[in-house]
Amino acid sequence: MKRRNFCTGSMAAAFGFSIGGSKLLAGDDGPPRCGVKDELANGIFRRKSKWGKNSLSYHMYARDTGELSKEEWDKEFRLAFDAWSEITPLVFQETDSYSGADIIVSVGRRRRESFGRSGGVLAWAGMPSGKNYDGQLLTKFDMAENWVLPGNSGIVLRSVACHEIGHLLGLDHSNDEKALMYPYINNALKPREDDITKIQKLYGSGKEEK
Repeated sequence: MKRRNFCTGSMAAAFGFSIGGSKLLAGDDGPPRCGVKDELANGIFRRKSKWGKNSLSYHMYARDTGELSKEEWDKEFRLAFDAWSEITPLVFQETDSYSGADIIVSVGRRRRESFGRSGGVLAWAGMPSGKNYDGQLLTKFDMAENWVLPGNSGIVLRSVACHEIGHLLGLDHSNDEKALMYPYINNALKPREDDITKIQKLYGSGKEEK
């Protein structure tokens, strides 16, 4: 059985995105692994990039939610954002404003130039640039894929959402197989020890730090 894997960061340009972007890829016929070269995954191109504020807004732009309802997508992303908020000073608030949101979560049928074949690119996300980023980032999910809730057979939405949010906050992939940010999907539903250590180096650990 093929494992799904992530491809991120420094090789993004090779896949058609600007440097700093992230894609979630499916495995191919070769050994199951991340498409990023090992030396890149080990940090040669890593930057200490982060948001310059702790209060971030996000907008759910859902044109087609597939087998899951819009309410289920909203709930799973709310839980995914909460998982990062629980271990940092970060606060995430959903907004109805597309233009005013810090983060756009785009859900819809894929365009060939964005996702390619079914079972290929599942999702991608931007990453902040600089130490005090204050722009707008996008993460996009391909509705041609089989997104499911935890405990079901398919691509667990909350796990992928948590992983992509990690990129949106400035995290690269981890070499720790147990980490949420590990290149291969392990269905982690929240940040684990390695993820917590790295995100707290960027933003701190307590709500008192807001």
